[in-house]
Amino acid sequence: MSSPKQADLLFAQGLELQKQGRIQEASETYRKALRIHPRHVHALHLLGVCLTQPGPWPEAESLLRRAVALAPLNPAMHNNLAIVLRHLGQHEAAVAACNQAIALKPDYPEAYGNRANLLREMKQFEAALRDYDICLTLRPNAAEAHVNRGLALRDLGQAEAALASFDQALAWKPDCFEAHRERALVLAQQGKNEQALAACDAALALRPRHTAPQFERAGLLMRLGRTREALAGYETALAIDPGLVQAHYVRAILLNEFGQTEAALASYAQALALRPDYIEAAINLGFLLTRLERREEALATYDALLALRPDCPEAHNNRGIVLKELGRLDEAMTSYQTALNLRPDYPEALLNRGNMLKLRGEFAAALAAYDAAIAARPSYAEAYNNRGLALAELGRLEEALASYDVALAFEADYPEAHYNRGLTLNNRMRTEAAIESYDRALALRPDYVKARWNRALSALRLGRFEAGWRDYEARWDNSELKAQKLTFSQPRWSGTESLDGKTILLHAEQGFGDTIQFCRYAPLLTARGARVLLGVEPPLARLLGRLEGIAGLVVRGQPAPAFDYYCPLLSLPLACGTCFSACRPRRCFLLGRRPPSSAPLPSPSSAAAAAATGAPLACGSSEAARPRLL
Repeated sequence: MSSPKQADLLFAQGLELQKQGRIQEASETYRKALRIHPRHVHALHLLGVCLTQPGPWPEAESLLRRAVALAPLNPAMHNNLAIVLRHLGQHEAAVAACNQAIALKPDYPEAYGNRANLLREMKQFEAALRDYDICLTLRPNAAEAHVNRGLALRDLGQAEAALASFDQALAWKPDCFEAHRERALVLAQQGKNEQALAACDAALALRPRHTAPQFERAGLLMRLGRTREALAGYETALAIDPGLVQAHYVRAILLNEFGQTEAALASYAQALALRPDYIEAAINLGFLLTRLERREEALATYDALLALRPDCPEAHNNRGIVLKELGRLDEAMTSYQTALNLRPDYPEALLNRGNMLKLRGEFAAALAAYDAAIAARPSYAEAYNNRGLALAELGRLEEALASYDVALAFEADYPEAHYNRGLTLNNRMRTEAAIESYDRALALRPDYVKARWNRALSALRLGRFEAGWRDYEARWDNSELKAQKLTFSQPRWSGTESLDGKTILLHAEQGFGDTIQFCRYAPLLTARGARVLLGVEPPLARLLGRLEGIAGLVVRGQPAPAFDYYCPLLSLPLACGTCFSACRPRRCFLLGRRPPSSAPLPSPSSAAAAAATGAPLACGSSEAARPRLL
C-alpha cells in the first residue's frame, strides 16, 4: 500500500474515532497519518480541531495554519483557526479568519456566530448583534447563538430583550443549561429573585454538580432571607468543589450570624488558605477575632494580609484598632496614618485618628480630624458624635449639642449620641432635658449602664428619689464601680425580707462621704428589729464607732461576725423605700467628736451623695463611637 493510501486509511480511522468522542485516540491516529504524509491537509485540520478540547492551543494553531496554507479555500479551516486564535487571546487575527471564512462561504452560520462572539468579547455589542441575527436567520434553531445574543443584549443593558433571547433558546432546546443559568442571572439583576431561583433550579436539574449555579442559588436564597437554606447551598457547592474560595467566605459570614463562631473562624481561615491575599476574608476574620478579644491573632491576620497587600488601607486601619486595644498607642496612630497615606479621604481612619488625638488630650487636633471625616462623608453620624465630644472638652457646649443633633438627624437610633447629648445638657444644668436624652438612649439600648446611672444622678438631683435610687443600682454594672462590689454567701437584703431578730451587715462601697451620709439609715433597720453591723474603712472606724443604732463595726480587712443579710449602704434608700429627707436626723447622728454647732456635716465625696443633697453633679464619662473596622 502506498504511503498516501496508508495516510488516508489512518485519517478515516481517526475521523471515526473523533465522531465517537474518543478524542485522544483520534489525535494519536491523525498523528500517525501525518508521520506518513506530513502534508495531509485533512489530518492537519482535524488534529488541530481535536487539540482544541484538551489543548495545547499553540500546537492547534500551528496545525491549523499549516492546513489553511495547504487548502486556503476551505472555509471550515479558517473558521476553526478563528476558534483557536480566540482562545489564545488573538481577537483581531481571529476576526480576520472569520472574515475569510465568510468571504469563502457567505451563508456560513457558524462563522457568523464565532465572529459575533469575538465582537462581543471586544465590547463591540451592536456589531455582535448584527452577526447573531445573520447567524439565526441562516439557522433559527441554533440555541447557543440565541443564548449568546442574549448575553450581548444584557451587556447593552437590554434585560427584557435578553430574557426573550434566552426564552427563544429554550423554545428550541428546553434542556439548554446555559439558557436557564443566564436567564437566572439576568432575573437576579432585575431583583426578581423568586423567578431567578426557579431558573437556577432548572439549570441544576440538568447539571446538579455544576458549582456555579449551586453558588448562585445560595446567593439568591440569601437575598430572599432564607439564610439557613443558603448556608446549606454553600455547603453543597463546597462538597462538589472544596476549592470554591468565595463559598468559604460567605459560609463564614452566615455561620457567624448563626452564632457558630468557631466554625466561622475556620471557614474564613480556609478561604485564606486557598487565597492568602483575599482582602475581604482577612478583614472579616480580623474583625471577628478582635470582637472575641483575641487581639494577638487579629493582629497576626492583618500583618499576614499586609505582607501580601501592603497597599490595603482597610487592613492598616483595623490593625490600628487592635494595637490601640493592646495599649500600643503610638503604633496604632502610625497604622491609622499609613491608612490615610494610602487613602487621604478614608472616613473611618480619620475618625479613628481623631479618637487617638482625643485620647491624648489634643482636642483641637481631634476636632480637625473629625471635621475631615465629615468632609469625606457628610452623613457620618459617628464623626458628628465624636466631634461633639471634642467640642465639649474644649468647653464649647452649645456647639457640642448642635453636633449631637446633626448626628441624630442622620441616625435617630444612635444611643451613644443621645447619651452624650444628655451629659452635655446636664453640664448646662438642663437636667429635665438631660433625662429625656437618657430615656431615648435606654429605649434604644436597655442595657446601657452609663445612661441608666447618669439618669439616676439626674433624677436624684431633681428630688425624684424613687426613680433615682432604682436606676442607681446600675452602678454595679458600671466598669468604673464594678470592682468595688462585695459579694457574700449570705443573701442581699432587698427590703422585702423581715429583719426582726436578724443580723444585717451594711457595708461601705464608694467614698468616705458616702459612708458618712448613708450610715444614718442604720437606726431605721434597728427600728425594724435588726441587729446592725456596719462595715467601714479603717480611717472611719473611730468616727463611726459610736453611731446610734449599730451593734458593732466591721473594719475592712478583718473577719466579720455571723450575719443573715447584707446590703450596700447606697442601696438602703431603695431597699427602705424612703427619700433622703425622710431619713434626715433631727440632730447630729455621729456621737464621736462632735463638730461645732455651726459647722456643716462633712462634705460628701461622691456623685450619689451630692445628688441626694441637691449639689451640682460631675457626671460619668462620655461615649465615643465604636472603633470603625472596615
